[in-house]
Amino acid sequence: MPFSPSLPPILYADAHTTAVHGSLSDANKITDIESLEAAYRSLIPISEHLGVRVKSWQDDRLVLTAPLAPNTNHQGSGFGGSLFSIAALAGWGLIQLSLAQFEGDSNTVIANGDVSFKAPVYEPFDCICELPDAWKSCEQTLRDNGRASLILTPRVMVNDTVAMTLSGRYVISLKS
Repeated sequence: MPFSPSLPPILYADAHTTAVHGSLSDANKITDIESLEAAYRSLIPISEHLGVRVKSWQDDRLVLTAPLAPNTNHQGSGFGGSLFSIAALAGWGLIQLSLAQFEGDSNTVIANGDVSFKAPVYEPFDCICELPDAWKSCEQTLRDNGRASLILTPRVMVNDTVAMTLSGRYVISLKS
């Protein structure tokens, strides 16, 4: 699938970006925190500008962290576009880590998302994304059809307060 202007470049990364950024082939599988951070930097360059880092990953839960400074708006609080982008990156990253078992290239995009801003962000923040129970049926659909979609709900957290939630539908395609 070539780049489509209807998909924001920050959220689009697949084997067609090879000439500029690299590929998600078997040789470049995202299997751990280090390979995910490398993929963010090479495939989705805005992640570096946002200051996104992987704080932790454990099976079905990914936690990203980001500083406030590069993600502020004119009011000195977290810019909504940055918060959305980091939440989208959390979902993309968790899916990539979960796809390590599949052979061949893959392509994951966020097809749409609904955001709910609940509290302003005035300090560094985390973004937590967890695989839903629906991941098991998504895996089976990928095996059967080579394509599936999954709704993830990453949330931006400041300490114990939910500042923003994203309900994002990700579309995953396997390539042989």
